[in-house]
Amino acid sequence: MREVVLDTETTGLDPLNGHRIVEIGCVELVNHVATGTTYHQYVNPDRDMPIEAFNVHGLSVEFLSGHPLFAEIADAFLDFVGDAPLVIHNASFDMGFINAELARLKRPSIPLAQAVDTVSMARKKFPGAGASLDALCRRFQIDNTHRDLHGALLDARLLAEVYLELIGGRQPDLELAAEAGAQGVTVERVARPPGTEAFTLMRSVWMTVATMSTVGYGDVVPVTPGGRAVAILVMFLGIVIFSMVTARVSAGFAADDEGDRPVTMSPLGSVPARPTRTPAAEDLADRLDRIEALLEGLPRGS
Repeated sequence: MREVVLDTETTGLDPLNGHRIVEIGCVELVNHVATGTTYHQYVNPDRDMPIEAFNVHGLSVEFLSGHPLFAEIADAFLDFVGDAPLVIHNASFDMGFINAELARLKRPSIPLAQAVDTVSMARKKFPGAGASLDALCRRFQIDNTHRDLHGALLDARLLAEVYLELIGGRQPDLELAAEAGAQGVTVERVARPPGTEAFTLMRSVWMTVATMSTVGYGDVVPVTPGGRAVAILVMFLGIVIFSMVTARVSAGFAADDEGDRPVTMSPLGSVPARPTRTPAAEDLADRLDRIEALLEGLPRGS
């Protein structure tokens, strides 16, 4: 199955107010693997560039004036996209701009049903959590440190990795796969140090328990002998819970800690799969995220 991961940069937020596309970036996937084939095009918007938009992507009118109008690249773009599903982060935004450009040329629009919206996917999978591209890169430990400014092709590459995580786990890193395919080399993926995820979860549990104890002692429980006794009891129970959770999480990551990582076979060779959490560990991580978010809004004891 062929899919196209797509991103655009624009002069503003609303095509109905005259804003235009200034950059298009696409990454091709076949059977959820990057082929190394991309489409990238800067577009002359034939209008000014608001400073707010320039601060986002850094594309100036002077730079874009040397590139073709959308009318000149429409056929090449549509030929690349074809009838493949379009994987887009906040699909209504990009599809709105693409179809507005096509309408100016009196060309048929691309149906919204052809788009796969990764924002909706992320919000459904992680309700209440951040769904921006940067937030999802952090969640899936995808390196986006080079993303100083928005760029259509750069963001499409990052989104491709995020998308593959959302549907159940990515294949070998997309950029490495593409480079290896072009150069005919084998890529060996370096696994994370054993126990990293288990340690992160245990640290989150401890911080949550400590915060609960501080809030309970300073704000909820009166500073009286009885109040101190209750606070000590809360801390004791927290330590017991922490110990139990530590044991369960450690067991859940036993295969990871012992270096027993499954290997995924691919055309690039044997690639160690990413350590996976047990369902219990995933549920624990989600619950801790919610608890910490709630505790951030509570007053702290003095």
